[in-house]
Amino acid sequence: MDLRSMFWKQIASSGRAGTFMLCILVSSLTAQQLPDGFVLEEFAGGLDRPTALAFTDHDSRIFIAEKSGQIRIVENGELLTQPFYSVETETRNERGLLGIALDPQFEQNQFVYFYHSIKDKRRNRLVRVTAAGNTARPQSEVELFRTAQMWASWHNGGAIIFDEKDKLLLAVGDGTGGAGQRPDIDLALIVRLNRDGSIPEDNPVIDGLQSHLYAWGMRNPYTMASSKLWGKTYFNDVGNEFWEEINELKPGANYGWDAIDGYITSGQSPPANYEDPIHVYKHTEDGLCAIVGAAFYEPGHYSFPTEYHGQYFFMDYCEGIIYYLDPPTGNVKTFATGFDFPNNLAVDHDGNLFVLQLASGDLFRVRYQGNGSPYISRQPKDQIVPLGGEAALTITASGDAPLAFQWSKAGVDIGGAQGAEFSISDIAVKDAGDYTCHVRNGAGEIVSKEAHIDVVEGSAPVLTIDRPPADASYRAGDTIFFSGFAMDAEQGRIPAVDLEWTINFQHNQHNHPALGPLSAAAGHYVVPFFGETDTTVYYRVELTATDSSGLTGSVQRDVEPELVSVYLETRPACVQISVDGATTVGKSVLRSLDRMKRSIDMPLHQVVEDHLWIFEEWQDGVRDTLRRIFTAVDGLKIGADYTDGGFYHTAEQCGVHIDWYSGIGQDTLFYLDQNRQGVNENWDVESPWRWRGDYPRDSFSVKWSGQIIPPIDAEYTFELLHDGYVTFSVGDQIL
Repeated sequence: MDLRSMFWKQIASSGRAGTFMLCILVSSLTAQQLPDGFVLEEFAGGLDRPTALAFTDHDSRIFIAEKSGQIRIVENGELLTQPFYSVETETRNERGLLGIALDPQFEQNQFVYFYHSIKDKRRNRLVRVTAAGNTARPQSEVELFRTAQMWASWHNGGAIIFDEKDKLLLAVGDGTGGAGQRPDIDLALIVRLNRDGSIPEDNPVIDGLQSHLYAWGMRNPYTMASSKLWGKTYFNDVGNEFWEEINELKPGANYGWDAIDGYITSGQSPPANYEDPIHVYKHTEDGLCAIVGAAFYEPGHYSFPTEYHGQYFFMDYCEGIIYYLDPPTGNVKTFATGFDFPNNLAVDHDGNLFVLQLASGDLFRVRYQGNGSPYISRQPKDQIVPLGGEAALTITASGDAPLAFQWSKAGVDIGGAQGAEFSISDIAVKDAGDYTCHVRNGAGEIVSKEAHIDVVEGSAPVLTIDRPPADASYRAGDTIFFSGFAMDAEQGRIPAVDLEWTINFQHNQHNHPALGPLSAAAGHYVVPFFGETDTTVYYRVELTATDSSGLTGSVQRDVEPELVSVYLETRPACVQISVDGATTVGKSVLRSLDRMKRSIDMPLHQVVEDHLWIFEEWQDGVRDTLRRIFTAVDGLKIGADYTDGGFYHTAEQCGVHIDWYSGIGQDTLFYLDQNRQGVNENWDVESPWRWRGDYPRDSFSVKWSGQIIPPIDAEYTFELLHDGYVTFSVGDQIL
């Protein structure tokens, strides 16, 4: 259980008659700031790491995806016990059930779409099921799309929406494998489909064919929204070292990753059909870290003031800030602050803004009240308190100042209990009961829900983590073993079923769930070889236990990374290279988790100061590839040599015509033809034609004809690697 998921937590010293302490962890919502006239309420809680949500228009139900693989329904403000649907999924790191959408014709067809990670496959898939009330119809599951295999468990994407033409859009991440500029691989892209999984007739034509591929060049497009008012779709791309992006989705566009991060800068060469972001912010400043949440304010019924109509709402995960962007001008303003690791938001039919919090499992509603009368955002919580301990009740309310608070028990006012927080020390059995808080100001008054305090004899359990040890560290591929126990003065050893383990991957100021919650006395977690390349990371192992009387205790332990230095070099050093998708200079020191699998890409050629530098070979003599996958170990040196191709001048590429054939010998059949700007083929991994499943991976032939004018005057060597028959001609002469 993550600390942020608990509104309060009890921690006790050992022994039957020890001193008891109740530690109150007040949510950051106490610092919540919203515009005048807006109120915030805790709408539903108890969700298991919620990732996405969708609304029905006719009955105001909310469908919520939980990372663990369950789709839950909130109906009339209550979280239903029975899940709508459960799917087996992998939940390590950023994987899990990540996206959900309802069909625009949901009332008629009852279609629900979701996107999740396939267990043990490093792939994700888009699935459709049919609702039958508050559960899915049995055997109604239909798979519509499956991604390519990802390198790691990070950067899965996840957004599912319908665009302004009611076509299904799915955002897929790059899986950390450098697929941003590989539109032939089903990663790092936006997929556009009909509701049955077929390809829409107005999808862009790419390399001569219509495809499910709509746009590409993304890193981790986790959230996305579409506007019928503006006729636009925006997607948020979670950035790498510096920049978070909002992009406008356009057919056939290339958004630059992994060559460009943020706005394009001088000296960067954009790929064909490149599209710059419409807004970026630097996530290394002021604690900002990751862009999440996407919603245009276009409800069926407008309840917010007109200044918010048509605005695009988004958030930052670490700082908990909600912003809104004006599509015509691009101006961005702050809407609200103080949320606790929010990861998604949406607007319902009635014009309310809903916000999900991943770690705490809470769903909040922001609505416009229009006046300053008091409103309760966070209700007081039920508590179980040990006899002689301390209880603390907390309420969060908003409205015109000053606000007056009065706590009461069973309807009788408590003297001196006139603040937002009310505590009882050295608690006795007589203090058990139901408590409420009355909130007043000059504009009105409101009474909170009842909070029940249960006083029990005994103490909270005391926990011990045996493994990992206090000085534990990890390398890629290591197994983090964990074990521990909890002792209770009254109950004795707590059964394993009442123990709960979680492991969170801490990255800068935010975290990603890595494992759990898991009920067991012991277990293990395998550190992936691929994943987050930043070095400001560690794993936090937490054990929580609840005794038979409901008292809870917890303990945690951090496991630090073992870092190494890898030395990168190009000769000359002016050549820019790509390491795990991030551009760096040719001579640099790479800090990395020990034994982590990293990738380095060398350009085939690069123009620097009017000279064309041409790849010659890696410094260990390898010549036949521009990409190397290496294991980071301390002191490793890796680099490449380039030759000076001479002074560079631009020249028009006249283009070539390509004819594709399937089969060989007498079975050769014409497949299709294309026109391209040049010849740039590498088929050592996959079939040359990946847009169509019916093109063979073997037994094919290709013919190029046309003109290409080289950029420099020089002597050229042509190298052809093949396992069949090939001819090469210049003019009419076969060489």
